[in-house]
Amino acid sequence: MEENADRFDCGVKIKICRALASVMSELFNADIYCGTVKMENFFVYYVDAVPCGQIQIVFAEGRDLTPVDQLRPVDSGDFTRMAPEVTWTRILTPEAGVFSMGLLLREVLEFGPRLSSKDPNFELVTRVEALIRKCMHSRPSERPSVHGIFIELDSIASFIKQTRHHFWQPV
Repeated sequence: MEENADRFDCGVKIKICRALASVMSELFNADIYCGTVKMENFFVYYVDAVPCGQIQIVFAEGRDLTPVDQLRPVDSGDFTRMAPEVTWTRILTPEAGVFSMGLLLREVLEFGPRLSSKDPNFELVTRVEALIRKCMHSRPSERPSVHGIFIELDSIASFIKQTRHHFWQPV
């Protein structure tokens, strides 16, 4: 994605956030959660994307993939990239996964050029930022579910106005 970072306007970033949330929601629907979601867990599959077309976000790997009915202990790692409660509980939960999903969404918004207030989709970014704040709430019980993140981003994405950079469509 780095080679096309200059084409990542507000609408494209929101669509990528939605696609990432869709992948994680599907994992959760399969009774699997990931306690620490990182950008390196994903890769982009170009489906008829040369020179333009659809791209698919694919979950590549996650060492902490866990069945929903189990909790996963963690003994090492970058605790600054994990939910605050993991620092003292040392347990990765679905709620901890939501926190790290918030970090991932923030990373997508900050990727590439600064977002421009002249972008026709700039106003939608404030809704994504509000969702990120909910994901990163200090109390796990106040965070949305993984599926809730997807539903909110799907709703936001439905208001995206087309721009000249929308030649890729995440599916």
